[in-house]
Amino acid sequence: VPDGTAEPLEPACAPTDATVVRPGSGALVRALHASGAAHAGTTYLVAENGVKYRVSDKSSLAALGYGPADIGSVPAPLLAALPTGADLDPAAASGAGRPKVTAPACGGAAGDGTEQRKANSANTDKRGKADSAGTAPRSGTAG
Repeated sequence: VPDGTAEPLEPACAPTDATVVRPGSGALVRALHASGAAHAGTTYLVAENGVKYRVSDKSSLAALGYGPADIGSVPAPLLAALPTGADLDPAAASGAGRPKVTAPACGGAAGDGTEQRKANSANTDKRGKADSAGTAPRSGTAG
């Protein structure tokens, strides 16, 4: 995540050392099931900063200039490796509401990944890259 503005950010379920997204680009995606079939669930905008942002509904999708035909699919483990930023919601963007981060569950019910996400967050805190409010400064990405 590039250096600069702090934002609400939830650590990835399975963090990587680096994620590279070509500058000036991104992708609108949904997770693929293990079978290879597209999941009909949550849509994310993966931005050039390597963060996925949940697109909350069709009106939010349209406000961004996208339609259902623009949504691609990626393997679920790839999405799990990306941190989750604030939901892309018109109310929050207009200042009428607070930014909300809706991070996906990590894993199954018995081990839903909550512990892993907390451990990742604690490790991030120790390195000085996130504060107690859950915001993290952006770090550099390669192009």
